[in-house]
Amino acid sequence: MISNDYNNFNITVSGVEYALEKSVVSDWKYVCTSRPCCGLIYVLDGKAEYSSPGEAITLRKGNVVYLPKDSNYCISSVAEEIFNYIIISFNIENEMKIPLQTLPRVVHSARLLEAFKQVVEINFKKGAAHKLFSCSMVQLIIYYLLNDEIHGNDYSKDVYPAIEYIENNYQHTIDIDDLSTLTHMNVSMFRKKFKAYTGLSPLKYINYLRIEKAKDMLKSGLYTQAEISDACGFNNVSYFNTLFKKLTGASPGKY
Repeated sequence: MISNDYNNFNITVSGVEYALEKSVVSDWKYVCTSRPCCGLIYVLDGKAEYSSPGEAITLRKGNVVYLPKDSNYCISSVAEEIFNYIIISFNIENEMKIPLQTLPRVVHSARLLEAFKQVVEINFKKGAAHKLFSCSMVQLIIYYLLNDEIHGNDYSKDVYPAIEYIENNYQHTIDIDDLSTLTHMNVSMFRKKFKAYTGLSPLKYINYLRIEKAKDMLKSGLYTQAEISDACGFNNVSYFNTLFKKLTGASPGKY
């Protein structure tokens, strides 16, 4: 049983062993009999089977898994599925227990995904400052997860219908009034609860998903900027270029 006494909880991440984005295909399997340090997994795409003593679940896009030190678990790919994920392994001082449930949970925090990506990016760089930043970002991830565990159920229940609609229709025009209607809230309350749960306003969340999709399409090298702009729901290429550079720091042509 996880303690609910969060007021007296305090940890210090002492080091990040590694942070990697990985992709695996069919017939992949990883068995851990005693994890040497703490870990976190963020599922970017695809599916995999996760099991630990007394637990078994299918991991899907948006799942986050906390892997305690000394834990035993197995993760295996699903037939004909490419499993794409980020894994972070880290140590904490005094080996204090982190009061997080180990069961995978679906998260909809854009801040959380961005933090995972920043840890991966900074982990390849050398120097004391980079190591310090990497540790602080992992602590921030733990904060996001704890905050979600304390308050997330109420917020997710309220705003999930809107999140689900956005994720299935981000390539189309989405009206904020329609989203608030889906959640049976007035617009003001909907905006407040949506931002509390995702870390972004509804419009910024929509644009975040669109830009993430655009990144994937750009990486494939199969589409023109006009095709990407249209597929991701932007009104025109010029606006797409402007927003892409604002959110990523690079133009689509140089990404």
